[in-house]
Amino acid sequence: MRPPALRRYLTVLFSDLSASTSISGCLHHEYYSELMDEVGRLYERITESHGGTVAQISGDGLLALFGYPDVREGDARRAIAAALDLHREVEELERSPQWPGIRLRLHSGIHSGLVLLHEGDAVRGRFEVRGRATNVARHLCDLAQSGEVVVSAATLGPERRFFETRDRGQLCVDRDEATVATLAVLGPAKVGPEGAAQRGHEPTRFVGRAAETALVQRFVDRAREGGGGFLLVEGPPGIGKTRLAEETLRAAEAKGCRVHRAACEAAAEPLRPFLQLLRSLLALKDERSDPGLAAGERLDRLARCVPDHDRIISRLLLPGHQVPGSEAAPAIAGLLLAAAARRPQIFLVDDWHLADDASREVLGHLQRIGGAGIFGILTARPRPAGESAIGDLEVLALGPLSEGEVGEAAAGLLGSCDPFTLAGLCASSGGNPLFLEELCHSIAGGDRGGHLQGSPWLDLLVAARVDRLPPAQAELVRIAAVIGNIVPLWLLEALTGYGADAAAVTDLATQDLLFRVEGEDALRFKHGVVREAIYNAVGLYERRALHLRIAQALSERAAAAGNEEPCEALAYHYGAAEDAPATSHFAELAGDKAMAASALDRAQAHYRAALEALDRMPPSDEISYRWGRIAQRFGRAGVFDPARDQLPVFERAVEIAGRRGDRAALAWAQYWLGYIHYALGEPASAIADWSTAQHAAAAVGDDRLVVQIRGALGQAKAAACE
Repeated sequence: MRPPALRRYLTVLFSDLSASTSISGCLHHEYYSELMDEVGRLYERITESHGGTVAQISGDGLLALFGYPDVREGDARRAIAAALDLHREVEELERSPQWPGIRLRLHSGIHSGLVLLHEGDAVRGRFEVRGRATNVARHLCDLAQSGEVVVSAATLGPERRFFETRDRGQLCVDRDEATVATLAVLGPAKVGPEGAAQRGHEPTRFVGRAAETALVQRFVDRAREGGGGFLLVEGPPGIGKTRLAEETLRAAEAKGCRVHRAACEAAAEPLRPFLQLLRSLLALKDERSDPGLAAGERLDRLARCVPDHDRIISRLLLPGHQVPGSEAAPAIAGLLLAAAARRPQIFLVDDWHLADDASREVLGHLQRIGGAGIFGILTARPRPAGESAIGDLEVLALGPLSEGEVGEAAAGLLGSCDPFTLAGLCASSGGNPLFLEELCHSIAGGDRGGHLQGSPWLDLLVAARVDRLPPAQAELVRIAAVIGNIVPLWLLEALTGYGADAAAVTDLATQDLLFRVEGEDALRFKHGVVREAIYNAVGLYERRALHLRIAQALSERAAAAGNEEPCEALAYHYGAAEDAPATSHFAELAGDKAMAASALDRAQAHYRAALEALDRMPPSDEISYRWGRIAQRFGRAGVFDPARDQLPVFERAVEIAGRRGDRAALAWAQYWLGYIHYALGEPASAIADWSTAQHAAAAVGDDRLVVQIRGALGQAKAAACE
């Protein structure tokens, strides 16, 4: 049996001899064989001289890897340089008297990305490489004309300033995939950038943003003077949203304001950011890390702060709370107002685009009542096109740094920045501070280049950084990535044996990877995109095993503390571990919990996950019954937000109910189908669905549903002009 495959971020180079069939027809077999041997020797020598690894030589074709066994910044540039050398030296073979009149040209394709790497054999070659990156590189090679090197623009990135290039248009690899922008590499650039680089991992210096900083400062000053307000800072990952907020928060703290920090997470319990805010307001540790906190002590402190809301807040702070946003909002607002009466209160909530409906309801309440001395800063990725703004929040759209600001930030990292390097940094970073920081780290490490903008380039940089860590610390970081963007220290220690004060843990901040979360016994990845890159490189089977261990550790800790199990986190981790029964169980519980808290969007997501898990289990009457029951709750969760992507759920529910002969379930499934069709402006379909539902409901004697459907049918027929 072969050793298990490795997930690796690699740059893949394919090279083929152009018109090889024609060439073989012009030469004796012996001569052609000698030519192929010579070409093969060139493949090996030149690939290895540029730091690459020959994975396979098949006939006149080469598959070479850059980034194995060690990932390095600049692997893509080395692959391109190797391809150019290969092309030149193969052309030189034309001058040999052994092959007179033979035109020898290569055509090559290069792409970077995540691949699965197997050890090979006599048939497969030295290595067998699978994955989309390999397919794209092969298609780029096929696209290339004789003598041409074609590379994906995302792979080349700022290495483009090292080469003369021209656009080659968009490559469509698969109709279901996004197209790939391509470039033809004509040769090395005539002028190469030179510049000094200082080693180190200093963060990008906060530069520019004068107008944006002034706007945020006005909100802070308003809160200090007894006013209030909320500001939504929008921008893509790495643009500096949190950095801008933190610069202002530090200044606010120096002026006597009380500052709180929170963050939203996709798989977190409802109201997570406001639960963090409550604990910060009350100077409480996270109950999961401080289960010994006496309830009496907490209630006494609450009674002094907000006697009218202490019961609700106490329930909110209990693990496994199920408090609707409508009840939580006045209590949280009351506590904030009580605190603001003593000193201005400013809070930051990161990743607001991941907020649940209950959290949005609390924010809406705070907006409506206003709040003397309260200022909230929310950061979020840009809203999808056509989506309206959140309430009457003022929005600050954070754009890229200007060329001058890029130069100022780069000078702070590199010590000096010549015009060529600066031009490349501006073009490659797009003014994104995170991308700029990674580019400068790459240059400071001795390599010059890279390109982000959602390309494989950042993945390769992150992989190179992790590969440079000591093996034990690199493994620790990979385990942290599987835990999530927020990493509880107790859980990290349970899985790795490293405590909060271990050098391997504290050094992660120096490595620009993980930082301590203020007010919590947890770490947080500096950038979510960095965590995603590390997570994706963890092998599937290893990842499943880790998710299962994490889920078991969470359950054991909850049982030891006598707390309710964290069903949201358990649903996520069991789902990633592909444990369908556990996933369906905890996702259903998480959906019920979200419904109780009025977090309807989160409830829909959990119910959908529960249904998908049921689909992976062997069919049975019990599974069919649960499917229908959960689908009905899924419909209630989507009552205020019906969408076309919900239709397949109820079409499936109709099919299951019909197969079981369950007319009650059939009535509700058809009802929800009609409801969605009506909301989508399709009254004819709604009439058909509701008519079927009415007959099924009448057959089982569900008079309330019959009346409900009759009213809905009247609306639909009126809309259809019947």
